[in-house]
Amino acid sequence: MCLLRLLHYPPDGEQARREKGQLGSGEHTDFGTLTLLLQDEHQGLEVQDHETGEWHGVPPQEDVYIVNMADLMSVMTSGEYRGGWHRVLNRNPEDRYSVVFFYDGNLDYKLQPLDPAKRVEGESVPTIEEHDRLRLTSSYSIEQE
Repeated sequence: MCLLRLLHYPPDGEQARREKGQLGSGEHTDFGTLTLLLQDEHQGLEVQDHETGEWHGVPPQEDVYIVNMADLMSVMTSGEYRGGWHRVLNRNPEDRYSVVFFYDGNLDYKLQPLDPAKRVEGESVPTIEEHDRLRLTSSYSIEQE
């Protein structure tokens, strides 16, 4: 499954909103396998250093894509590659835009390590679709039908 999102972050304009901790997109890791991000000239993306917990701004560069490993990549590589925590804060007095391409994989793919030696026999293995539903439910409190 692939998803293309065109995102708009309104101008900051209000110091009070920042003081309340309102974000353009709160801290998270991406659900899928891989994410490609093309952002405009306004900085907003921040990534978290997994050792120190500090947040660092990612300066936008013209015609450059940012590649994020996501949660499913961590499962498939047995933790060799893992998704990074990130968030978006539009501290600019102007609108901010980005184009984001999310790649999950086939929804019916059994989510397990690619290396057969790292698979656990008899373990229940969810599909990518089941994984995505669980993440959506926990993130957005969507009730399953």
